[in-house]
Amino acid sequence: MFFPSAWALLLAAAVGASDSKTIDFNPDDYPRYTVGAALETEACSADGIKDVLFSSQMRWQGASRKVSARNAALITRWAAHVGDPEASARYGEMRSLSDGRTVYWAVAPDGLIPYLEMDLRPGDKFIAYFVFIGCDRGRPLLAIEDYSEPEQYDAGDEQDVVI
Repeated sequence: MFFPSAWALLLAAAVGASDSKTIDFNPDDYPRYTVGAALETEACSADGIKDVLFSSQMRWQGASRKVSARNAALITRWAAHVGDPEASARYGEMRSLSDGRTVYWAVAPDGLIPYLEMDLRPGDKFIAYFVFIGCDRGRPLLAIEDYSEPEQYDAGDEQDVVI
């Protein structure tokens, strides 16, 4: 697989960790790609769980909508796949963001949404740390797991970004 699996990262952290279920966020676990490149590499030719991590610079649009029943079912399967079935209850809403002229809808955990809305205004650039949850009827489902504003992001050499 082209991207590291979120489940593999959870398992690796659990092996070396204590009994705590808390896993520290590490942006290095999210290779940088455009959303288009990530979706091209992990195409939705077959429905099901993808569970891949990546990061991408996006523009916040901020529109909201509820998660559809089909996406909720995919989130439930993914949460069980990564060993945290209770997590699915935290993903009830989607937010819009864009990459160039393409608008994407992504779920975000309920606890993250107030921070996104407080820190970002429509049109603001930010780095989204995504989990590509999977596909349903050929459509990708992304989750924003964390974010940073570009000035807080150590971009380094931008040549390592796959376009």
